[in-house]
Amino acid sequence: MIIKRIIGAFRRQDWFSVAIETLIVVLGVFLGLQVNNWNDARQARADERIFLLRLHDDVVEAEAISARLRERRFHQRDAIVEGMSVLFGRSERRDLTEEECLFIAFSHDYTLTASELPSFDELLSSGRLGIIRDRQLVNDLASFRQALEVLAYWRSWGTRDQHTLPDKYPELFQVESYYDETMGEVWSRSRCNTDAMRRSQRFLNNLSENADTFDGFVRDALDPWNKRLTAVHARLDEILGLDHETER
Repeated sequence: MIIKRIIGAFRRQDWFSVAIETLIVVLGVFLGLQVNNWNDARQARADERIFLLRLHDDVVEAEAISARLRERRFHQRDAIVEGMSVLFGRSERRDLTEEECLFIAFSHDYTLTASELPSFDELLSSGRLGIIRDRQLVNDLASFRQALEVLAYWRSWGTRDQHTLPDKYPELFQVESYYDETMGEVWSRSRCNTDAMRRSQRFLNNLSENADTFDGFVRDALDPWNKRLTAVHARLDEILGLDHETER
């Protein structure tokens, strides 16, 4: 109908009508495109919120499944350091504690449940990273992904050069497993021949290698990954307006 009116106005050389009808067509197209843009933007915002909520669930799960082993590895590093002070005569104590003995015995163990974030990987693979408007969150996620790769590298590389001390020095360790009914799982305890450890330079050398590599794993891999995961969680809470203290 509008096209017919424009053609008629051309034939009559009614330029004012031509201008008005053309303007109506242009405005109609513009408004139609704008409505589509508004709908696309509204859908993108809805998709963003759905993604952020899924990502938050992934982060909470990653923290939950790794929490116990994360804390154990940090504590293990500190116990190994304390135990070495005893063995190398830098402490007033002469004997290792049962805990120090156990963690030295398992100084080759890098076991850790480090989960990825499936929703973030899915967003990357689909090429829709642009729906995240918060640049800080994008940067935090990129840093987390890098830290996860470093952690995986350390866990695969570090364990290759670690010494399984109870196997190499069975005369120095007595390792016993038992079922802890309170925890509902199998645990280990270890007794160490501290004086014999001090007399074995080969053992002290191997322990020093283990301790150095384990400290590197905690300092350069586990701690950065832990901090990046915490940063992502904190930023998500801020964006989504979540307060876990209030939820409790």
